[in-house]
Amino acid sequence: MAILEACWQTFETSLATAQGRELRKGPRGGELNLVGIRHPVLLSAVSYLRRLDWKLTSVDVGGNPPVSKQILLAYEQTVEMVAHNGFPAIGTWGGIIWTCAA
Repeated sequence: MAILEACWQTFETSLATAQGRELRKGPRGGELNLVGIRHPVLLSAVSYLRRLDWKLTSVDVGGNPPVSKQILLAYEQTVEMVAHNGFPAIGTWGGIIWTCAA
């Protein structure tokens, strides 16, 4: 969890540092903005959590604690749940979750 926390802290620090700055153009000439960078990262984090059968209660984008802290807390809870109960056999949407057979 310490590595994951450090990654989120670095990501949030980078976003804070970039606040108010003009970002260079994207690879196809489009303008980048902080919301356009942050949003897909948050969506992917939620997607990974849901894959582990995390039940989305809510993520308050403008709330306190910041979203990254909310996501980290959800990761901690989900990892603890998986450690005690194992990986779920059925995913959030009812599909079978494939696991690597040892």
